[in-house]
Amino acid sequence: MKNMGRIYIMCLIMMFFFGSCIGKKNQNNDASQIIENIIESKKDSIYSHPDIVRDYFENELLPSVNDSTDYYKLKLFISYCDYLAGNTLDIENVNKDVFEYCSHNEEDKRVAALQALAYNHKGVFYMYDGRRDSALANYKGGISHAYRAEDGMCIINLCINVADMYRQGGELVESSRYYRQAFKVADSLSIEEPLFSICTGLGQIYADLRNFELSDMNFDMAINDIENRSLQEKHFFYNSLGNRFYFENKYDSALVFFRKSYVESLNIKNPIFKTIVECNIGEIFSLLGINDSARYYLDKANVYISGMNPPDEGFRFYINSLYTYLEIKEGHLDKARNYLDQKYDMAVIGPSYIYLHNKRMMEFYEKKNDLKNAYPYYKEVIRYDDSLRNIQNLRNIAEADLRYSQDTAFLHQNIIIAEGKVSESRLKMTILFIVILLLLVIAVTSAVIRTLRKNARIRYSRQMEQLTELRMENVRNRVSPHFMFNVINTLMPSFGEREELARPLNLFVSVIRENLRISESLTATLSSEIDLVKNFIELRRISGNHTPDVVWNISSDIPMSAEILSMIIQIPVENALKYAFVGIERDNNQIIIDMSLSDGYINIRISDNGRGFVPTAFAGSGKGTGNGLKMLYKTISMLNARNTYKIEFNISDISSSGRKGRGTLVTADIPVIYNYYYQKERNIV
Repeated sequence: MKNMGRIYIMCLIMMFFFGSCIGKKNQNNDASQIIENIIESKKDSIYSHPDIVRDYFENELLPSVNDSTDYYKLKLFISYCDYLAGNTLDIENVNKDVFEYCSHNEEDKRVAALQALAYNHKGVFYMYDGRRDSALANYKGGISHAYRAEDGMCIINLCINVADMYRQGGELVESSRYYRQAFKVADSLSIEEPLFSICTGLGQIYADLRNFELSDMNFDMAINDIENRSLQEKHFFYNSLGNRFYFENKYDSALVFFRKSYVESLNIKNPIFKTIVECNIGEIFSLLGINDSARYYLDKANVYISGMNPPDEGFRFYINSLYTYLEIKEGHLDKARNYLDQKYDMAVIGPSYIYLHNKRMMEFYEKKNDLKNAYPYYKEVIRYDDSLRNIQNLRNIAEADLRYSQDTAFLHQNIIIAEGKVSESRLKMTILFIVILLLLVIAVTSAVIRTLRKNARIRYSRQMEQLTELRMENVRNRVSPHFMFNVINTLMPSFGEREELARPLNLFVSVIRENLRISESLTATLSSEIDLVKNFIELRRISGNHTPDVVWNISSDIPMSAEILSMIIQIPVENALKYAFVGIERDNNQIIIDMSLSDGYINIRISDNGRGFVPTAFAGSGKGTGNGLKMLYKTISMLNARNTYKIEFNISDISSSGRKGRGTLVTADIPVIYNYYYQKERNIV
């Protein structure tokens, strides 16, 4: 949904092709101005009827051109029409002719503008071949020639092209920098024409960062001029706005704008535009559960994708991922497996493609309550989301600077192009004023950022120190001196005579080692937590203490590799062993541990038939510190604040809750999909 492969990138860049490097304010004769006015008037028709426009340029306009610069500019536009009409044979030769002509006339500013246009043209077709780095180099090369030509409109549009390339590659900070450079030039020249494209691009960036408030602000500014835009610009805008609502999971709103984009694409001859939206609409219908409509649009898109020559791996992976999701939802598991078994060159598959595929698979298995299969996809989704948050951190650091500063080269090239000449003294004063203002703003912003970072680090350090201190205190009290004395006293007299004492000693060492590990980690796998508790119970039984029977009832569908909060089973079981049966000497003392899986939660129930839950029974007695439960409640509270799905942990007295019998019940409901990694918050800006 987010990125549609190199073909889509190329199509987005084409949107600016005819607006680039026209150089309206730098004409040397009326004939050149007339030609550029004609080119401008054909911007819409070139997408709906490229063959007709091409014939007009070739047969009617080109023979009347005497100026060589205008002649080669027309040749570039004719080759672009050829591409849209499906004829790409002569494109490379046209580029060579243009660069050959420009190499002999480099001092002419109009030729420099033509050369910038040629670089843009060349970049488009490098993108078509999948050579993204070469395409980006050509766009940047075009910018340098546009500066030399003092052609502001050309600079703006090439900056937009570069910005969009960076955005499609996931380099959002660089993309934002070039969009803002384009905005700065447009603002300096009082040109409103490019603001639509700039605001649309920035709206996409903020949508990528899930900053929907700033995304909406930019889209709202762009939509004010939507009626005056070309077919392709409207298609691009509505499709981008649909993506914005898709990212927020507002699928009904996304569908409204994808349909608007689809209407515009039907009037564009190149089928790539229509195919893009058909994929998007098909995915939305899948997410809404309207499977017949989803298949209808995916089948329409696949007609074009399957016939692409050469094949586009990004497109193929994306639509096959959508088909997989649809087949699974409809219960066609064999067909879904056929799609999953297909091989791809993953080096050319965009990370956002893979992220969306993983997210769809995770959501599907969650709905099926198949947590074992959902968990690997969940881990990949979390990893990508963490990466996105890192990108957002970079954006937060850079944002203030990006709003108020531009490249030093930009300030020194003096590209404020206006009617008439500006006096040298006034220009110097203006630049000096801007530099002083920038320095003041940067100084204030830096001070604010440093203060915020310092305060955030202090808050984080205090929280982590408190948590670490609590966990270490709990670990120190996990195995009491009295208990250790009983164990060692039991083992010492007979250790030399009985070889089987090696086992309890090993159990003892294992319990101590695992408790020390817990002091440095918030989590443990469910299987390791269970092993620790079993070892502890067995060690207590061997030590001679009266130990009740412990019964384990563990459902077979629980993912034993799932992470849980460490000691969330150990502490309640320990408390039951230590306090539940004080003063109760009988043969049927029992602790029951039930574990099951339902609705994405691991449900743990620890019950005993002892004296019941009396929170103040041993207060001040020296028999317990209460730190174990205090640590659990504190840790759960801190982690729940960062998660949508919460851990529920409760202790209740069985008799007071209306149940039959006596004893204590501890319940822990733990989401399988849960983020425990509180330590990541240290990367605060």
